[in-house]
Amino acid sequence: MTRTWRSAFFAAAATLVCLQLFVPPVLGIADNCDFEKLRTRACIGPEVPEKYPYFEYFVPGYAIRAQYCRAGTPTSAAIPLAISLWAARLVLPAGHYDLRLLAALYAILFLAAYWYFNRSAGPAAGVVVLAVFCSAVYVPLFSTFYMDAAAFIWLAWAVVLSIRILTADEVRWYTYLALAGFLVLLATSKTQYVLLPLCFLPVFWLRFGRKRFPAVLVRAAVSCAVLLAAGLYMSASSPWYRAVALFDGLFFKFLPACQNPAAEVRKLGLGPQFDNDVGKHAYYPETHMQESDFALAFGRVVGVPQMARFVLTHPSADVKALRHDLDEASLERVRMKIGQREYRLGNYEMDTGRAPESQSNFFTVWSAFKFTILARRPWIYLGYIVALFAALWTAAARQRTLRGPAIAGAAILTALLPASFLPAFLDAVDTGRHLAFFNCFLDMALCALFVLMLRLRVNRGAAPCAAAASHAARPAPRCKK
Repeated sequence: MTRTWRSAFFAAAATLVCLQLFVPPVLGIADNCDFEKLRTRACIGPEVPEKYPYFEYFVPGYAIRAQYCRAGTPTSAAIPLAISLWAARLVLPAGHYDLRLLAALYAILFLAAYWYFNRSAGPAAGVVVLAVFCSAVYVPLFSTFYMDAAAFIWLAWAVVLSIRILTADEVRWYTYLALAGFLVLLATSKTQYVLLPLCFLPVFWLRFGRKRFPAVLVRAAVSCAVLLAAGLYMSASSPWYRAVALFDGLFFKFLPACQNPAAEVRKLGLGPQFDNDVGKHAYYPETHMQESDFALAFGRVVGVPQMARFVLTHPSADVKALRHDLDEASLERVRMKIGQREYRLGNYEMDTGRAPESQSNFFTVWSAFKFTILARRPWIYLGYIVALFAALWTAAARQRTLRGPAIAGAAILTALLPASFLPAFLDAVDTGRHLAFFNCFLDMALCALFVLMLRLRVNRGAAPCAAAASHAARPAPRCKK
């Protein structure tokens, strides 16, 4: 892509992002009670707690007070938060914080990744990525304290750097180390995403016959660094949080789908006091799962191995749970469903006069098209996924040039699907929001398919021209007398 095209696409992307984040009515995503996992690390909280509109409205203005100080959840998302907090001290009155400062930092990182992507992409690739990822499906996430926002930025950089490494004639050491750094940040952003960086490890090893490529020792070192970061972060996660997530998945999703839930509770080693918890999640007070000692005792009986064994031995419950999750994912936009109640995490501020939980449709043509066809049709949605990846693999295998990198990219995108789906499958309460990355990977696969199909068409047209040029270059045969 020429510099003129890059500049034009960058200007378009920057305009779309800024219109959503900084031009009234500004967009964000409402708090579903998870903001405190990050904001309390910086002593940030609502200015008026009793009027704070959970689920319904986005709130940009916050207060910095000692009463809000708590340890919070360990996460790499604390890095951009700390930078934005430093900026707040410079431009805002003491004790005040504006979430749009964090949004501005995320926007800069996102747009920088888009510029870097366009350095090695063609105009068609730049257009399709802009049309999909500069919409209100993704951009309002920047104006939140959700750790998913930082994870999305780390993921975007991991993707563009992986493309660069897979397709470059010479792999520079700084590109290689930058990818390792962003994968470490992704691995330590949130427990649900700890498996995602592992899908990118083949990028460090696929040489494709290139002469200039990092040595085996370097490849092993960066791979071990990513694996070590993922392992340490997983082991350091809160035992209470793991117990609550397993309880929600087991009692709120899987056990109600069994014919005899009480018998299944006994097989898990739990007493009769848990029988009344079937169909309830951890936020019901009668489950006592918000009590730390009770939750930790539950976690000692039912851990990940017991949950995995239950899932593997109950296929009928798995099918019902799968249908539930596919139905959630087919709606695509950030939301929560608890029982029969749907919370749609509004994008607007309260003073805009919009209805509670209103979601923006800014530049969401592709999302709206998918919603019309796939929403609340879980098995059609599954068919779309299968057809999309079948087409992606076919297009990758038929490439005349860069076939190896194309197949590697298809393999990485395929691995990212179960890596993002499995944590949400074992959870229950916040499935729709946790599956946002699952839909992100589907959109990435669609962009990749578009580019590969275009390459096939261009190469098919170029082949006859090359053959004709070769024929024309041959000397005319001379007749012997």
